Amino acid sequence: MGDVKSLEEEATLQENEIHESDYKNFDAVILSPALGCPAIVKKSKDGEDVILEMLLLTWSDEKGDQGALTEADVAFHLRYCPWKVKTKTNAYYRRMKLYENIVLKTSPPEPIEALIKISEKYDNVCDSFGNNNDCDDDFTLKLAHTNVFEKVLKTYGVFPYLYKVSVNLKYEEIAAGCLYNFRWVDRQSYESGKGKPIWWCSDSFVQSILSGKYNQQLKDYGDNINETSDENVKVYIYHPVYISNKELLDVGHVTDIHMDSRMDVYAQSEASVIEVKCNCSPKDNGRERTIEDDRFHIPIKDKICNFNQVFTNVCTELFHKGADVLVLTGDLVDYNRGIHTEQTHKKKYVPISKVWNALESDVTKDEYYRTDRNWITFYDRLIDLYDKSEKPVVTILGNHDYVNYGMAPWPTTLVGLVQPWNGVFDQNLTLYESALCYGPGYKDFKAFRKDLDERLKYVEWYMFFINPLADFVLQYGEQSMFMVDWGEKSSVIPPSAKTKMFPLLTFNTYEGVGSLHHAKNVFSKKKKNYAIYKAWIKTPPSIKMLFMHATAICPRDDVSIGEIDYDLSWNDNPLQYGSFDGEREKVLNDLESGKLSIVVGGHSHRNVIMKVADGRAQVIGSADNFGTLTTKHKKIAMVTSSCGPLPKYIPGGPLVCGCTGNKSRYGTGWDYRDGKLYEYRNLDKDGNVSHLTTRHEVEGDACPHCRMPAKKMVRKHPRRHRPGGNLMTFVKKDENVNITSVFSSLSTTEPRPGVMCDEQEVFTGLMILKYIEKASDFIRWKDDTPLEIVSRTKFNRYGDMELPEQVQYVTYLNDDLGVYGSVVGKSDNKNRIRISQLIMKKSFDELMKAASQNSDFAFARYSFNGNKYSVWDREIKMYKEMKVLKSSKENDGMSRKRTDPFKWLVIKFMRKPDLKKRMKLCGY
Repeated sequence: MGDVKSLEEEATLQENEIHESDYKNFDAVILSPALGCPAIVKKSKDGEDVILEMLLLTWSDEKGDQGALTEADVAFHLRYCPWKVKTKTNAYYRRMKLYENIVLKTSPPEPIEALIKISEKYDNVCDSFGNNNDCDDDFTLKLAHTNVFEKVLKTYGVFPYLYKVSVNLKYEEIAAGCLYNFRWVDRQSYESGKGKPIWWCSDSFVQSILSGKYNQQLKDYGDNINETSDENVKVYIYHPVYISNKELLDVGHVTDIHMDSRMDVYAQSEASVIEVKCNCSPKDNGRERTIEDDRFHIPIKDKICNFNQVFTNVCTELFHKGADVLVLTGDLVDYNRGIHTEQTHKKKYVPISKVWNALESDVTKDEYYRTDRNWITFYDRLIDLYDKSEKPVVTILGNHDYVNYGMAPWPTTLVGLVQPWNGVFDQNLTLYESALCYGPGYKDFKAFRKDLDERLKYVEWYMFFINPLADFVLQYGEQSMFMVDWGEKSSVIPPSAKTKMFPLLTFNTYEGVGSLHHAKNVFSKKKKNYAIYKAWIKTPPSIKMLFMHATAICPRDDVSIGEIDYDLSWNDNPLQYGSFDGEREKVLNDLESGKLSIVVGGHSHRNVIMKVADGRAQVIGSADNFGTLTTKHKKIAMVTSSCGPLPKYIPGGPLVCGCTGNKSRYGTGWDYRDGKLYEYRNLDKDGNVSHLTTRHEVEGDACPHCRMPAKKMVRKHPRRHRPGGNLMTFVKKDENVNITSVFSSLSTTEPRPGVMCDEQEVFTGLMILKYIEKASDFIRWKDDTPLEIVSRTKFNRYGDMELPEQVQYVTYLNDDLGVYGSVVGKSDNKNRIRISQLIMKKSFDELMKAASQNSDFAFARYSFNGNKYSVWDREIKMYKEMKVLKSSKENDGMSRKRTDPFKWLVIKFMRKPDLKKRMKLCGY
């Protein structure tokens, strides 16, 4: 240690004063707290203990072993400042008061050993870390409640010693409700800081270890972008510490963000389904596409649900409603290697064809795609959230975080086939819009096969700059939260769905190949996290919350709330949707017995809160309509909506009648058992599910509104709702928790009826012109008489399925045909429906020309609710149904029939755009 007097003098230096001092260098790396595992410290009253716990890695100097880390070393090297000034040039990273007021004084008010506690050092941490679960010392035991990524320990291999350090901050000038950033002044920082003002401090040594491979800032895009521009994200390593004086913390849960730099490109797309001639000239003022008639220009940027924006919006709302901490449970990014263009940095007009070229370029090349790009996107948004809220955010990983390549919008696992999957609709776009947004590569399925490849190396950037801990415990008074990593491998077919003889033939009892991934290594024998769990579950806090990406209990798409409550145990396959395979039964037994209070997951993109008892799960809240639930904070299994992609409802009763446009009817539905029609279950005053109650025995087993018999009702299909998160507000340690779902307020996250119709394949089949079967029929069609375009096939009417009010026909050359017709659904006695649309002869003649020639386009615009952005624009093709011609046995007059423009004419609504034609005609 240097001269005490000089150090005391230095402690009082002003910002511009300079003083040199000497001190033994003791280099270390702070593993935690980190950006994704911040410290949350309880400060009740002045003078009481305020404990900050950290993990440190330390090393030896050139002269040999430095010896063990001492309390004085910690007091000198650990510095902190308020979060808001953490990166300012004049940020004052002050020394601990412990050092200034205690170490330097001859008669300290307390021994420093009582204020700083250090565990014994652990050598060879890669081999021995986390194996001390049987240690009797509670302070050391908490070391076992942490699992550092092995890659981090190996990268920091020059630091052979691991310490758990406890620092009492009660003498520090810290305030409750405030966030601070802590740093360890290392050798290089200290020596480079000699002769500099006292605020000089950086983590340059750690940055130098990571530079090159991991600490890559974004390379400049173009020739005119300099280092200080917004196109570069400055990357730092932060150690946030939040101080609170609350008895219990209110915890917000956010999951399945799927952040993607591609979203920032999509959200600027000027492509529009309907194009008219006056908008198609390749005019460009350098900033935007020039539009002369905006009636027929609704660009995709105004429709798409941008996951990146949703994350910021929902998290901000959760903090605004009182969350003290947010926990993000995986699928933080959609994949690792993201697109990197001008439009991923800022809003800038780029011709549509150039955007397509970038999106569909080779993802392995660096021209448009960069490794770790999506992690940097997430980091940037996370820092922004920290800066605006000044509250802690906790992160763990999901299955998507471990993959490298994003997939095109329409991938398939069937080689040679291109089939849409329902993930396309997560963006609130139709199939046509999604393909138009992405470009010609939308049907490429090669990247989809690569998406199945989960590897640890794809989360390395995350390990060093966001969170070095895979599994860890955050404890705050009577609350303890255990965060569990997904692990880099998934199981598509869970063990419970296999047999020894025919392991692949029984998967239909579950979900089959391509179903929601199971977490193969959560609590598996290969991982240490179940050993950590066993030690953690024995700890004293009364409110224990287990967080993971995988679900503990979650129903498949085709399982209704009524079936969960009355027909299924939580061991049944239909309630293991996206769950974990290892030790699931033991964990849920702990939940039932009360040892574990709440288990929280994500992964399945749905919202459901359940109570667990007697091997069963009962739904006490689901979807977006339950408001705030109040219940005992015990035996709760919770799954939270995705915070980006549009999540799905869990249906009420499995059957739906012919009532349409009734959201409450969709939420309730009907149960039909033992020849009786039942209303969806009831809850008693304590929130428990009561028995089914017969509702309409007197009226008969039929819907009292539409009179549909129960036997003719159909099973519900999933319906989407806004993305969001959940807020758990704790009242007292032995009382209730309030669970409130908070959903995105962005207008682009309101599910569009046209997208739902497209997803359920309504209005996607072939149509015909009623009564027009040959040219002579068309000639006799009177100009002032509207005729119907009718769907050829019937479909079942699903609850809450909206029909558009009107349809308008538009072509590329004729901007507006000026004919509006209503859309009518006509039911038969089996409750199947045909769609009918009115059209005038002149309009149909123009529509047929535009739909049948290569130099023109024809479109139909369906309107829902009178909202400009609720419209569903469709491209139309018309052609002769050649299969019918070939199978016809009529030989006489066949040549005449082949040339008849109306014989066997079908009208097809396109689900895929002709992108080459668009580039040629529309100036893309």
